[in-house]
Amino acid sequence: MTADYPTDSLRANEQGSTGFTVTVDTQGRVKDCRISASSGSPRLDETTCRLVTQRARFTPATDSKDNPIEGTYSNRVRWVLPTITPPEPGQAVTTYTVEANGDVTGCKVVLEGAAATSMNRIAGFCGNTKKMKPYLDADKKPVSRKVTMTTTVTVE
Repeated sequence: MTADYPTDSLRANEQGSTGFTVTVDTQGRVKDCRISASSGSPRLDETTCRLVTQRARFTPATDSKDNPIEGTYSNRVRWVLPTITPPEPGQAVTTYTVEANGDVTGCKVVLEGAAATSMNRIAGFCGNTKKMKPYLDADKKPVSRKVTMTTTVTVE
């Protein structure tokens, strides 16, 4: 998943396959993670163990009497750099008001042109922004202000 890719590894164009072995406790949780084969990137290897430890859940191994016991599990994670699609021409216009108390009201994003599909993160601005530092007048008192932001993509 692109969101899991370490930012520094993306910038450095690092990719590879990380082999790991985990110890699974009697509750089915990862107790320990070791790298069995490095991807060549310490960041990718560390991220593999961190994510597997946080997210992996197992049915614990059992002994001959069906009692849960510790066990091990081994696998690999392939880190492949994501393909990024370049933006197409278009425009995003965001309008909203910052009220004197800092509330954001009347927020609206209008996406135009082919770029609309690649600008969907801008569209999330309204849902994610509820409060801002208010604008101040000449006497340093909070005032309401309407804001318009335009993002234009041109491809030449």
